[in-house]
Amino acid sequence: MSTISATGTANFSVSDEGSLIYAAGGAPSPERQLVWVDRDGRAEAISDERRRYVYVRLSPDGGRLAVAVDGATNHVWACDLAACAFTRLTFAWDNNYPIWTPDGAYVTFGSNRDGQPGLFLQAADGTGDVRRLTTSNFAQQPGSWSRDGRLLLFTQRDPSTGFDVWMLNRESGQAAQPFLQTRFDESHPQLSPDSRWIAYVSSESGRNEVYLRQFPDAGAKRQISTGGGDAVIWSRDGRTLFYRNADQMMAIQIGTGRELTATRGRPLFKGPYMTGGVGLGGGTGIDFDVAPDGRRFAMILPAEPESLHEIALVENWFTDLRRRVPR
Repeated sequence: MSTISATGTANFSVSDEGSLIYAAGGAPSPERQLVWVDRDGRAEAISDERRRYVYVRLSPDGGRLAVAVDGATNHVWACDLAACAFTRLTFAWDNNYPIWTPDGAYVTFGSNRDGQPGLFLQAADGTGDVRRLTTSNFAQQPGSWSRDGRLLLFTQRDPSTGFDVWMLNRESGQAAQPFLQTRFDESHPQLSPDSRWIAYVSSESGRNEVYLRQFPDAGAKRQISTGGGDAVIWSRDGRTLFYRNADQMMAIQIGTGRELTATRGRPLFKGPYMTGGVGLGGGTGIDFDVAPDGRRFAMILPAEPESLHEIALVENWFTDLRRRVPR
């Protein structure tokens, strides 16, 4: 009997008269594939190796991927794109939301290891020990680094305020401080390449939309998406914001001169690519990244649903059930 992987429920129905109808088959594969998708929606495989990928981020030079692989323990891996070779970076339990440091030497990720949530650093080549950056009572997920590697913006989920944006200054010696903390959810903080603007996602309108604010003073905000927006990322030159709207990849041209300007969001392509996979603490990470030249996107393609070959009908199923399972 076929099942729905997202819920584990089976595809069947029973009539009041005792007829059973069901879709023959089994559970669909949870394995997924890493793919490149160009601006016209054409896709090609990055690697033939299929795993339960949930998040993907490109290194600053575009030569490597950091990915999280979902499973019983959740681990972060790095993939050398030239060699299509994967290196496992984490070995303790529960790791998610990988992003790169600006120099490409380390991968930052969220973890609940040892029962204490926080953010961590691991060398991208897998050597050395994992370094803890923050300690919290609540789940955290890294968002973006400033280009000089001094500031780290991240999301923290607080039961009283929901998802909030926090900031860690590595040079100050002080603990991380809240940057955007309201009764609404704020998530996916992304610093512009010149560190003058922060793009983020907020639920204040009643649904997730993409907003811009000045940084670091958190000045006046501007909603720049319409019709929904999530999982936002800057182009490397800071002139374009890419975000997801359901199954669409959207693009907005940004001007950050004396006054901020933004075009209306336009769809580039649509497709059945992963978006908003749920990680530790119920957070959702970013399931795509844009190449340094802005011409293609690293994305995660779920397994194709199994074709439905047969519908089975069993009449008088109640009678058969009573025979097989006597009281």
